[in-house]
Amino acid sequence: MKTLTRIFSVVIVAIWTTAFSAQAENLALVLSFENYESIAHPQGALANHDALIAAYRAQGYEIVGGRDKNREQFQNRLRVFAERLTGADKVVMHISGQVVHAGNQTWILPVDASPASLVDVAFQGVSLDFLMQFAAQNSANSVVFIGTTNRSFREIPGVSGGVAAGSVPRGVVLISGNHNNVTRAVLDDFLSPGETVSDALRQNRQSLVSVGTIPRNLSLSENPYQADIARENALGLSRAQRRDIQSNLNTLGFGTGGVDGVFGARTRQAIRDWQADEGRRATGYLNAGQINLLDRRARENRASFEQRDRAYWAQTGARGTRRGLQDYLERYPNGLFADRARRELAALEGGSEQNEWNRAVREHTFDSYQRYLRRFPNGAHSDTAREIMRQLGGIVDDSGMHDSDAPARLVEARLNLNNGARILVEMRLASLGYTTGPRDGVLDARTREGIRFYQRDHNMQVTGFLTSGMIASLLLNAD
Repeated sequence: MKTLTRIFSVVIVAIWTTAFSAQAENLALVLSFENYESIAHPQGALANHDALIAAYRAQGYEIVGGRDKNREQFQNRLRVFAERLTGADKVVMHISGQVVHAGNQTWILPVDASPASLVDVAFQGVSLDFLMQFAAQNSANSVVFIGTTNRSFREIPGVSGGVAAGSVPRGVVLISGNHNNVTRAVLDDFLSPGETVSDALRQNRQSLVSVGTIPRNLSLSENPYQADIARENALGLSRAQRRDIQSNLNTLGFGTGGVDGVFGARTRQAIRDWQADEGRRATGYLNAGQINLLDRRARENRASFEQRDRAYWAQTGARGTRRGLQDYLERYPNGLFADRARRELAALEGGSEQNEWNRAVREHTFDSYQRYLRRFPNGAHSDTAREIMRQLGGIVDDSGMHDSDAPARLVEARLNLNNGARILVEMRLASLGYTTGPRDGVLDARTREGIRFYQRDHNMQVTGFLTSGMIASLLLNAD
């Protein structure tokens, strides 16, 4: 015997699009069941009933609705709904209530249902399978949402709460989750103007589960930006071009949440913010002129940053004085000349770095390279020293060094990257247009510069040292 341990709040949304009625009105069936005769404690299914009706009306839907209907009234609402289907452009079925299943059969229970057996369930409930088949016959594009709550109903042999596992009819997508999560997703995402069902699912993938396939451009809402979408789609942007756009947005301070070539909700918002900042219509979709403008603005921003960096270096560090080098590093701790400034400053603060390095090489011991690093943690040979120390079987510990980069350097060291991994990093940076040294696995000053620019362009903490997050980002950006 199975125990029915859940009460279910169900949301069923089925959309049909008729090829010959593009200008027809939208239609929505909105029914909510809460006050069951056989249940002492209401489940809250009516709480969002009015909000859902208002949201559908705002998107241009004609409503066929009702609260707490019995089986006869439920069937009557379905008949009215069926009579109005002809010529409808978008059709939505949105039903909240209890759901039970046995085997691969599922039923929605009206408020007068009080089943004590599987036979009672079959005769007192309305078949969800029938509704999905009904939807599939009227369109190739149907979406079914199921929201669940955790409430005890009664024990019925062979019957369990929820929707039966299994396939759905062709052209139907079944989406399930906690009923509060489903309601929020419908109100906030699925009915959001211009949002596609695919994007809404992606935003709610941690709280909703889907079965079936849905067309990428299917939307429950009216889209005021259809012409803008068409213009962007006509550009045929490759994934690499989309990554460039995301990188440019990040350079200008409009965070995209990643540079992966996928234009999700955060990238669309970044585009809207940039468009608004430029005094343009904020649609979230780009045309060719805007892409060129965005690229120019980003290049100007990078050039301006580099120009200021170089100019300040000429005024301070280029003179080779201790004060000048310190002033440069204070303003540009990760600047174009930061590594050079640290090396020169270390040399000024005592001893010959090259002599110390020659001594370390002659002795060729872990301690000799450690001694070099303690005096010159950012020296010209510091990365080579660390690599040799790792090859000698020791653990490189930067914690005791007088080095402002020590925390970031330690984070990178704990990644335990082998030479092949470091070469891969250099190759990925170079393929994305960032400066690196030779592809030899030695993260020299030029490679550090490329790392810093990558971090800046992707809204990461700019240190010039690798982190697991940056490596993951580089791999995600791979073609």
